[in-house]
Amino acid sequence: MMAETSSHIRSEEERIKSAYEKYMKKSREKRAGMSISEIVNAARKEGLTYGQYVAKYGV
Repeated sequence: MMAETSSHIRSEEERIKSAYEKYMKKSREKRAGMSISEIVNAARKEGLTYGQYVAKYGV
C-alpha cells in the first residue's frame, strides 16, 4: 500500500512539474521581444511594477 501511494504521489508531482514547465515556456515565448513600454503596460494590467513583472516572468 505504501509503495502505491509513494508511486502515485511521485507521478502526480511529475505531471504538475511538467505542466508548470510547459506553462513557463509558453509564457516566456509570449513575452520574448516585448519592448520596455509593452512590458510596463503589461505590468500595470497585473498591478505590478516593471521590476516585479520582470522578476516574475524573467523577461
